[in-house]
Amino acid sequence: SELDAESAKLRVSQPSLGPPKQVRNRQPEYPREAKARLAKGEVAIRYRIQADGTVGDLVVLCAPDPTLAEASIAALEDWEFEPRYMNGAPATYDSIARFTFRQ
Repeated sequence: SELDAESAKLRVSQPSLGPPKQVRNRQPEYPREAKARLAKGEVAIRYRIQADGTVGDLVVLCAPDPTLAEASIAALEDWEFEPRYMNGAPATYDSIARFTFRQ
């Protein structure tokens, strides 16, 4: 089995700042129980890069299996970005991460 994860495509809410730089990225592990059920497909999760660079406000947009969604969320919660500022104030960014699980 193989897990292909597409890097998050960042949609920048403040274009003048450019995309946030990711400093920590963990890919999801393919859950054993999902493999046993032959679960596969793409998980899409909307998330917010908080002003401190952590990830929060995760919303599963689509997932072919709940355990694939849980694995994706667990990985995203470990992601970290360099904090960004706009006019001296902390800035947040919304983005979508997509992970493809294949057997």
